[in-house]
Amino acid sequence: MALVDYSDKSACVAMLPSFALPTCGLQFYFCAPFGESRLAEPSGTQTSGSPHGQCSLAEPLRFGVLVATLLRRTMIRRRKLARCVARASGASEVSMDGGREEQLRAIAQEGWKLADASAELQGDLEVVTTAVTSRGTALHFAAPHLQGNRDLVKIAVAQDGWALEYAAERLKGDRELVKIAVAQNGHALKFAAADFQSDIEVVLAAIRNTPHALQYASETTRANPEVVLAAVSRNGKTLEYAADSLRANRKIVKVATANFWTSLQYAAPELQTDPQLVRIANRSKKRTDFFWYALIRIGNLALRVRQFARRVTFWRRRDD
Repeated sequence: MALVDYSDKSACVAMLPSFALPTCGLQFYFCAPFGESRLAEPSGTQTSGSPHGQCSLAEPLRFGVLVATLLRRTMIRRRKLARCVARASGASEVSMDGGREEQLRAIAQEGWKLADASAELQGDLEVVTTAVTSRGTALHFAAPHLQGNRDLVKIAVAQDGWALEYAAERLKGDRELVKIAVAQNGHALKFAAADFQSDIEVVLAAIRNTPHALQYASETTRANPEVVLAAVSRNGKTLEYAADSLRANRKIVKVATANFWTSLQYAAPELQTDPQLVRIANRSKKRTDFFWYALIRIGNLALRVRQFARRVTFWRRRDD
């Protein structure tokens, strides 16, 4: 894989066009000199260039491809190692074509194999419990009467909060189960009863796990300053889901913009061109730029070290 070339920053950046943030009066510029990319501020405001500069979009994309490739190779190595360990211990991939005991072992290895089980096994409490312990969303393939079993659903949502989607309707109104589900996966708030989507305690628990869970809260809850502030302090982009009245709240918009600079596009129009908020957005953006810059540098260095180690290994083997 080719290394990221840092020799000509201006050439990479100059190829990228300028674009406007949607529904926002701000303009974002990619300037030729490295380090002069910023939000256009209203006249009368002062800006300062970033000492680290703006990485072009090409470089984060290249680094993303590098990371994805390395992760894929790591996963392949782990799977090979797992297969080797299984063979060494005498275990093997269990098929669903055997008897009850063999199918139980297969479901214990991978809960989703409950989908291939017979209707009799899908209605067996022991089998389904084994499945949801391994994979909570395997509750989807359980018999309807087991989807209404509170103890079983509790095990499932503790393993994966998304399993609340497949629970019986009456259990989606169980406060304890809903709190367990949203604490494990904030998106489970989407499947909770409407009363809990208005419950401040439950919504805050979901936001602590997944800030974007704010989108599943009721309109009245999305107009609650405490709830919205908790969300935007964790992820500024959740300002998108806040009520219109809070998008015009200077304190909340300030926190959101400081967390993530593009959040300013979701603010009320009169705040999008506010000099102080634009400066905060620029500072937030510079931190993001530095993060990418450092990450790409570290990744490039790691790749060079890896290539050097391979060459050393190759020459040692050749000498032997």
